[in-house]
Amino acid sequence: MKKLMSKAGVIISFTILMIIAGGFKKATKKTGYDQKDLIGVWEMLYNGKPTGFLKIIGSDGRLTNIVSTPQGFLTTLTGSFEITSDSTYTEKIEKSVNSVLTGTHNKITYKMDNANYMVIYFLVKDKVYQETYRKVGFAIGF
Repeated sequence: MKKLMSKAGVIISFTILMIIAGGFKKATKKTGYDQKDLIGVWEMLYNGKPTGFLKIIGSDGRLTNIVSTPQGFLTTLTGSFEITSDSTYTEKIEKSVNSVLTGTHNKITYKMDNANYMVIYFLVKDKVYQETYRKVGFAIGF
């Protein structure tokens, strides 16, 4: 009986230790979002409504913006991106329908309140722009 009580004590102690360690891990868990959270298809919102403008951020570092038109999809920007911090990335724009952007490296500041919504801020010709995006709810192997 004494041996059984000793084993039970060890099991209870181990269980309590695991609960405490699990709580510590949750308390110290990173709350920011990183590159894997940026990967995917994002739709721009205007006044909370979808616009048909998509930003595709690929796991291979490629970036493509497209827009839905009555004639079909139109590519508006192509290039690559590089994460520079937990709140910034740089779009290296190879080609854009806006010739001012072609060949530029555009620093983007982003804020994510959760993994499905993102607000970005960027500068073009001394003017700050803000865009809001919602992650499209389907999985593709980007």
